Formats: sequence, structure tokens, C-alpha cells
Amino acid sequence: MRIKERDIAAALKPLGFQMQVGLNDVTFVRPNATTAGLFERVECAYVGSRDEAIVLTVALSVVQHTDIQLRGLFERDGWRELCTDRENGYVELQSVGEISEWLAHLVDRAPERFERLVREKSDTLMARTKEVRERAGVVADTIVPRRTLADALRDPFAGLTGEETKLAKALMQLPFVVPSEKLWPVSGVAIAALIRSGDDTLAQTVSAPTPIDRIAQLNSVPDDLLWRIRLLVDRILKWSDDPESR
Repeated sequence: MRIKERDIAAALKPLGFQMQVGLNDVTFVRPNATTAGLFERVECAYVGSRDEAIVLTVALSVVQHTDIQLRGLFERDGWRELCTDRENGYVELQSVGEISEWLAHLVDRAPERFERLVREKSDTLMARTKEVRERAGVVADTIVPRRTLADALRDPFAGLTGEETKLAKALMQLPFVVPSEKLWPVSGVAIAALIRSGDDTLAQTVSAPTPIDRIAQLNSVPDDLLWRIRLLVDRILKWSDDPESR
């Protein structure tokens, strides 16, 4: 029996989790109460011919929006004590009563589970991303100083020179730089800000020889550059969601 997204959302809402829906998954995200820039996630991926089961995981991330998650920006773990199939991390329930009972356990056990996750994994995540978060934060403070964010999203490369615009467009064609087509304008604003900041990595990455091997092509953009772009995109999306947070 499918565990409906809205029921999970209603159960987790009092704990401060907000729902983000993917293609065949749903994630519930909240900011960590003590560490700025750290987010806690309950992740539910639907499986089965009728989406009758979910793969349940928990994660910590330094980006709030799951559309832009990328390797290195999160730490994930299982939640076996909430799974009916603990070996595979599945939850499959047969009745409305079972679902109600499971949702009550989810809410009751979430605080302790995230306390443990933070204790075990947050130091590693925050240390690994410390430098890129600091650099992205400096660049973020320069975004849209004279124009509204809406104007910037309509024309991300306004104010760039011809060569800078060419660089920005070339970079956006590389693997993993733009998370999805719908995030093209936001990614453009982020990349334009990096170009204005004098980030030499951008030109070096675009001018590097194109690898022949497909796997090498997918790894052609340095992780720390991808991370900076994703962190900036996350910040811009937050401003779009809540202009008062600018």
C-alpha cells in the first residue's frame, strides 16, 4: 500500500521539515538547529510496480534544494530501525493502520536519528566543504548589487563583456555545471558572479583539452568548482523563495 507523500509531509511538518518532490522520490528538508548552512533530510524513493514501497534514507547536506545535490555536498545513511525490510532499507506497509503507526514512529524517532547522524557525519561534511562554502559566500555577497534578482534571472549575463559571455556559455555546456534545464537562468547568474569575482578556474576549465574517454569527460570539471556553482545556485534559489532572506 502506497505511503502518500502528503501524509509523510503532514507528520513531519511540526518538526520543521518541508517537502521537495522529485521524479519518483520525495525529500523532507529542514535546517539544522545549531549549524548554519547544514540541512537535514528524510529521503523517500518510491519503488515497486505500484510505488507500494519506499527506500528510506537520511542525509545531511550543505545545500537546501535537492535538485542541485551533488556528490561531496551531502552525507547519507540508512534508517534501518524504521524499515520493514532492514537488510535492503525498504518500507512496505499493508494497511492504513500500519501506515498511521509507522508515521507516528517516524516522528517520534526522527530527533534522535538526526542527533546521531549529525554527531557521526557532520564534521566530515563541513570540513570537506569548508573552503568552497567560504568562497561561495564571498561571491554570493556580490550578486545583483544594482538590479533585482528577477532582472538578473531574465538576463544572467548582462554586464559581462563579449569574451566573458562566451566563457560563461562554454562553461554551462560542460558536464554537471547546470543541474537541469529549468535551473539554467539561476546557474547563469551564479556563473556570471564567479566570472566577475575573477575566478581563474573557470577559464582554465573551459580551455582544458576535451578528454576522449566518456568517463573522463564527465569528470572534466573540478569538484570544487561544481560545488561553488551549486552552493551559489542554492543561495539564489533561497532568495527567490524568500526575498526577505537576501
